[in-house]
Amino acid sequence: MSVILMTGFEPFGGEAVNSSWEAVRRVDGAQLDDCLVRAMQLPTVFGAADEMLLAEIRASRPDAVIMVGQAAGRDAIALERRAINRAHAYIADNAGCQPSDQTVCPDAPRAYGSTLPVSTITRALRNAGIAVKSSLSAGTFVCNSVFFSACHHRESANPRMPVGFIHVPLTPEQAATRSVATPSMPVERLAAALRLAACATGAALRREGLGALPAA
Repeated sequence: MSVILMTGFEPFGGEAVNSSWEAVRRVDGAQLDDCLVRAMQLPTVFGAADEMLLAEIRASRPDAVIMVGQAAGRDAIALERRAINRAHAYIADNAGCQPSDQTVCPDAPRAYGSTLPVSTITRALRNAGIAVKSSLSAGTFVCNSVFFSACHHRESANPRMPVGFIHVPLTPEQAATRSVATPSMPVERLAAALRLAACATGAALRREGLGALPAA
């Protein structure tokens, strides 16, 4: 059975919850076709999140990595197309760090592309009636940093491993606390979208003959 590592983030910016983790934790342990989803929460801290994620990848050697982050103002699931080698924060992270025009990984390319089956995931979500869009990049906050670090690791450790990032909207409960109208999506719908993304990724692993062999 193939293992998909799925990550979400702890709350940040004064929020009580983070929609990414609220969705990801609901998928933890799900067995979908021939793949198992394992969830992990990352700190919203530059550097520390990258180190924690890479340590887990090296230790557990998942067959695919799907990272998930919260994006206030988004009205749909956003499938990120690339990670960029830039750390630039408009607000401080949870450790008070606010990098300005720094690189994520020295001596690395300017960008890496997602290796998730983005088109297949998009079709699956649309067929399920879940709003989904393609996004050019994951920004320059901690979300992008972990995405870039995971892609950089992939290039040397396992170039064929599916690695990608998904941004999700706020939950209605979070949106209700905002002073202006803010798009949202129920957490169970977010979790359903992540299950479909995991299924599509698992199917891609099987098509390419990657991942663990099914148990006898």
